[in-house]
Amino acid sequence: MNKAMDPAPSALARIFLHARARCHAIGVCRAFTASWQRALLGLSLFVSILALFIYLVEYLLAHTASISLPDFSLMGTLAAGVPAGSGRSERDGIRKEKAELKEELADLLRYYRAIMEASLDGIHILDTDGNLVDANDAFCKMLGYTRMELLGCHVSHWDNRWTREELQVMLRGRADSSGVLETRHRRKDGRLIDVEICFSRIELEQGAYWISSSRDITERNRIQNALRESEGRLHQMIAQSPVAISTYREGKCLEVNDAFVRLFGFDGSADVCGKPIIEFIAPEARGAVAERARRRDQGLTVEQVYETTGLRRDGAQFSLSVTAGRIELGEGSVNIAYLTDISDHKRAIRAEQARLRAVTLVPGEKDWNTSSVPSPQ
Repeated sequence: MNKAMDPAPSALARIFLHARARCHAIGVCRAFTASWQRALLGLSLFVSILALFIYLVEYLLAHTASISLPDFSLMGTLAAGVPAGSGRSERDGIRKEKAELKEELADLLRYYRAIMEASLDGIHILDTDGNLVDANDAFCKMLGYTRMELLGCHVSHWDNRWTREELQVMLRGRADSSGVLETRHRRKDGRLIDVEICFSRIELEQGAYWISSSRDITERNRIQNALRESEGRLHQMIAQSPVAISTYREGKCLEVNDAFVRLFGFDGSADVCGKPIIEFIAPEARGAVAERARRRDQGLTVEQVYETTGLRRDGAQFSLSVTAGRIELGEGSVNIAYLTDISDHKRAIRAEQARLRAVTLVPGEKDWNTSSVPSPQ
């Protein structure tokens, strides 16, 4: 062996050198010695690789929390003269940590189960095939089933809006991961209820799931439908009324009937809606009308019936009686005004007053009040 390549011979190398010297001493041929040299070098290389492997395994065992690896430290223990089985206490500690972690997870599951059961909405979980995986008591009571009766059932068992095939496509191919929708559910007793569902898709190692929160909105829809019907009747009454009627909010016309259009000389309601209501009042009377509207919007006391001067599209002015108030509709509060042209009534009153004065005058006495009677409009 070339000593320049191995300045610090290992124990195996020293044994080999001694054996070679002995072979020379007893006259063994050089070829035989060379073959054994190669064999011993190969054995030395194998032992070195094995020692490196054992070192790496020992290092990994000392710096990892995993307990799934075999106990390779037995070889190092035997080599160092330390009793075997020293890793048992470590494995016991890891088992204890596993047990504690399992108990913590159980507590966490109980915590989230309590939150789920405390919800007033019906919470339920579906897999992507539409089968019920879990549900809280509120969901079961809403449908009239027990939890055991519902578990494993397909969503089409209680949904009455879509077919099984349509639901299958929705669950598997829906692009959005969350949203809100309305549907109808069939209870165990056969009664149909309107339901609003808030849903969200989650991805877990076991697969994808749909978590949904359902709320019975049957009563809410009934009230909304009744309100819409009431509003429809109100709109019909307004449209067919012989009295001019206008609804307005924040000073602008929302809706007017045909009588209003005719009263102010317009061609149709499209020419009126959206205009400021003050434009239909004569300029000299707008300040008082605007002040009444402001007080009414603020909820202050204001006279509901008053007289003012109207302004037609062609600029003609006329005496106008207004009855105004506030009503509540589905979209909020609006002002409503009933408008009547009282010009003829005013003229009749003035004519009657003039006639009475003429009857009561003494012959030859001048009527000083004639000039104070305004001319009919």
